[in-house]
Amino acid sequence: MTFQNKVNLSQVKYFDGDITRDNPINILPFFAEDENCIAGKFVFAGTNPTTQVKGIDQSATSIVGIVKRLGFQSNIGGSNINSLSYNKGSELTIVLTGFIAIRPSNKSKHNDEVYVNPTTGEIQTGTTKPENFIETGFRVFEPNGANELCEIYKL
Repeated sequence: MTFQNKVNLSQVKYFDGDITRDNPINILPFFAEDENCIAGKFVFAGTNPTTQVKGIDQSATSIVGIVKRLGFQSNIGGSNINSLSYNKGSELTIVLTGFIAIRPSNKSKHNDEVYVNPTTGEIQTGTTKPENFIETGFRVFEPNGANELCEIYKL
C-alpha cells in the first residue's frame, strides 16, 4: 500500500450533467426509452412524449432538455454501471431550464448558442448553427476549451 502524495486544495466544480446554480431551475422526471441517455447530454421526445425521452433521434427538430447527473442508478440487468449512461427504463431527471454543466466538442465563448446533433448527440457552441445540428435554446455562461466542461443556461 502506498501513501497519499498529493492533496487537492479544492474540489472539482462540477461534472457532466450537474446543476451548477440552484435557482432558477425547472426539472421533470422522464423514463429512458433507450440506452443513449447520458448525463450532460440533450434528450429528445420518446414514443410517449409525456413520459419517455431518448438520447438519439434522427428525425428530431427540438429537444426536451438535458439529463441531470444522479449519484447512482439501479443497475438491475443493465450494462451501464460506472458510467454516465443510463439503462433503458431508468427514471431520469431532465433539466428544462436552468444552469447545467455540459461538454461541447468545440471551444466555447460566453453567450455562444448551444447546438446538438440529434443523430450523434454531439454538442457544439457558436454563433451560427452547424449543418445537421438543431438549436437548443441554451447559451454558454462559463466557457471552456474543446471537450472540457462548461456551464450553460436557459431561463
